Amino acid sequence: MVGKWHIFDEPLKRGFDRYFGFLEGAPNFFTGEGTKGGCSYRLENEPYEIPEGFYSTDAFTDYAVKYIGERNPAQPFFLYLAYNAPHYPLQAPKQDVMKYRGKYKDGWADLRSKRYARMKKLGVIPEDMGLSDPEPDVRDWESLSDEEKDDMDLRMATYAAMIDRVDQQVGRVIEKLDEEDIAENTLVIFLSDNGACPFDRTRKPTLENQYMPWDGRSYYCYPKEWANACNTPFRLYKQNQNEGGIATAMIARWPAGITVPGTFNRQRGHLVDFHATFRELAGVDYPAEFDGHKIGAARGISLVPAFRGEKRPEHEALYQNFADSKTALVKGRWKLVDLKYLYDLEVDRIESNDLSGRHPEKFEEMKAEFLRLDREYNDGRTAKKAIGRRNKKP
Repeated sequence: MVGKWHIFDEPLKRGFDRYFGFLEGAPNFFTGEGTKGGCSYRLENEPYEIPEGFYSTDAFTDYAVKYIGERNPAQPFFLYLAYNAPHYPLQAPKQDVMKYRGKYKDGWADLRSKRYARMKKLGVIPEDMGLSDPEPDVRDWESLSDEEKDDMDLRMATYAAMIDRVDQQVGRVIEKLDEEDIAENTLVIFLSDNGACPFDRTRKPTLENQYMPWDGRSYYCYPKEWANACNTPFRLYKQNQNEGGIATAMIARWPAGITVPGTFNRQRGHLVDFHATFRELAGVDYPAEFDGHKIGAARGISLVPAFRGEKRPEHEALYQNFADSKTALVKGRWKLVDLKYLYDLEVDRIESNDLSGRHPEKFEEMKAEFLRLDREYNDGRTAKKAIGRRNKKP
């Protein structure tokens, strides 16, 4: 495992054999300093000292390539490569930032409109899909001064540069697979984080001292307006359980195994499906216990039929929860959001028309199903928290 590990334990305690990366959410890309100071980087089991000339996206690739080269060639291997880019702080090498400088001077609404048109042209979204309205608190680009526009252009250029750098490094991984003569029969899955981030946590010293994003002292973020453009055509952002906070496109590459390359599959999948997919392809059984502990049943559905252009079984329901306050349930064509709103995703993927009033029976049915699954998965904490909020004195 290489890269960001922002959950419990550490990778070597969760089944991985080797590890290089950090154990938190958003460290400095150049210095490795954590959000609250210190450094959580690890190489295998030991603290890692950040060297001169470090940039995390490149370093992650260095170790990914190294681990591929040092694998046991007689066995299948699994590599989880979790780039932190383009998570904030927005930082990238100067030459990459300057490729995009000035390309965002027309603002977020213009970018959103152009992306929407291009997504339709490329077939990424269906021709009949609408574009959601901007959120009410999204500022008009023309309300900004020229200085503010330049600052916003710099931030988005840096974001683009970070993604460009990931593209370059993924290319290095594919080259390594070619070099090892295993690219044809290696499944590569690529997907992004869950929704663009609306939190502008740019630090005051960065603006006061005009640190550039290729300076390790800088700490830029972009605001919700750019996040709204990045989530085209959906509503809202990361953490929200609307499509703008949970819908993630996925690319799969496997020359010897995907019989329908270059095609789109519109079925909804989930991260839990990867486990079932990899088990099937590696020909391994799901264990009853790990490290002396009994483990629960796996809930995923293999993606393998989709690689052959076949329709795969659908999840009966998908339960979504962030902090017991932002929630969703997807069941067939219907989606319940925050126990308040009901959408028909088959005709309204951008969630523009709340149907909770027009379909009260379906609304109550979806709420009851969410609460049942919340009890099963989450000890009913969402309901308990909601009741607590209602009972709290103003």
